[in-house]
Amino acid sequence: MEIIKLQIKGIYRDELTDAAGQLIYQSDWKSNTIVESCRIFLAKVMKNGGQALNGELGIQSLQVGIGNDKWDTDGTPLPTETQELLVDPEPVEITNLSIDYLDKSDQPVSDFTSRIQIRATLEAKEPAGFISYPLREFGLVGRFGNEDYLLNYVTHPVIHKDQLTTLTRTIRLYF
Repeated sequence: MEIIKLQIKGIYRDELTDAAGQLIYQSDWKSNTIVESCRIFLAKVMKNGGQALNGELGIQSLQVGIGNDKWDTDGTPLPTETQELLVDPEPVEITNLSIDYLDKSDQPVSDFTSRIQIRATLEAKEPAGFISYPLREFGLVGRFGNEDYLLNYVTHPVIHKDQLTTLTRTIRLYF
C-alpha cells in the first residue's frame, strides 16, 4: 500500500521595525519545515482530544448513511471536499469505536505516532428500526468545542446490512 503523507505547508517572514513602528526590513516569505512531532500532535488530537477536554475535541463518531438509491443504477458519485452532511446518518458513537496508534508497518502500538486506526462496529440489530439498512456513504465526525465537523467522507456501492449481520469498518489516517 502506498502511503502519501498529508501535505502541510508552513511559511514565514520577518519584519523589523524601529521604535516609531516604521518598517526597516521585511524578508520574503520562505518555507519552513513541518516536523514529525506536528504530525504526531495531529494524531493525538484526533485520537485523545476528547478525553483531554471533556469530549470537546477529536473524533466523536463514525456516521453511516443511506446516500441516494439512484447511485445503485447511475453509479456512485465521487466524494467532494465540500461535503458537510450524510443522508439520514446513523452514528457509531465514540464509545463503540476503537482508536489505536499504528507503527510504520500498520501494527497497533502504545507509543504516540502520526498514524491512527479507527475501527467501528455496527452490531447485529444495528441500526435499530431497520430490517435492512442500505449503507452507501460514511464519514468520521470530530468535535471542536460544541461544534461537529465532518472529517472525511466516502461514497461506495450499496452494502445491505440486515439485523443478523455485523459490519466492522476500519479506517486509517496518516498525518
